[in-house]
Amino acid sequence: MRFFQLLFFFFTISISAQTQFEKAEKLFDQGNYGKAKIIFESLAVKNPNDLKSVEFLGDIESYYKNWDDALVIYNRLKTSKPSEADYFYKYGGVRIALMIDFVS
Repeated sequence: MRFFQLLFFFFTISISAQTQFEKAEKLFDQGNYGKAKIIFESLAVKNPNDLKSVEFLGDIESYYKNWDDALVIYNRLKTSKPSEADYFYKYGGVRIALMIDFVS
């Protein structure tokens, strides 16, 4: 009986986490970046290996032109998973944005 209670508990947690991610993703898609950021931050704190939530945080920082913060996030992503070309692309885009801001 105890086994089934634990199984149900972990199943409920996984559904809840998935629901939170989907909620944040929906908010992001709707352009509600502030609310989405709060949820993605809590997901990233709970699971630092959740690279998708971290990537969304980088995208939000890029949207707000917080280039330094976005650069740190994308650098972390490309270091964590060097086989993912999108992380390098986003990192490079932020570097270019920083150069443009510096020159202008």
